[in-house]
Amino acid sequence: MDTKYFKVKIGFGNDDFITIDETELKTAVKAQITGQIAIFKEGTIAGNNIISITPNWNKVMGFNRDYQLTGEDYKYIGNERVNEYRNCLENITNEIKGLPPRKDNLTLGEGSKKLAKKMSLN
Repeated sequence: MDTKYFKVKIGFGNDDFITIDETELKTAVKAQITGQIAIFKEGTIAGNNIISITPNWNKVMGFNRDYQLTGEDYKYIGNERVNEYRNCLENITNEIKGLPPRKDNLTLGEGSKKLAKKMSLN
């Protein structure tokens, strides 16, 4: 499994973020929720300064830190990889909330279709 990288956004400039890997993701999410200080390999951040936590596609794809991704780049990244990151974030959030982790890799659309089929009277 490839290491997943995330951007912890702390400002509104293009370079106002630090990069973390999935091992530091729980710390980042907890800090954002609680406002407490988080200690990462790249430095420390006050949780109430965290604007967002998103996949760091630049690091994943090997692009420069300040490269602006294009539509073609996102096509290359693909829905499967996007869903992996979405599930990773969701599972960390569920763990913090004391909820069970998501056991499948269904996209929201597939999950809705499966539920609708299950509830169908046919």
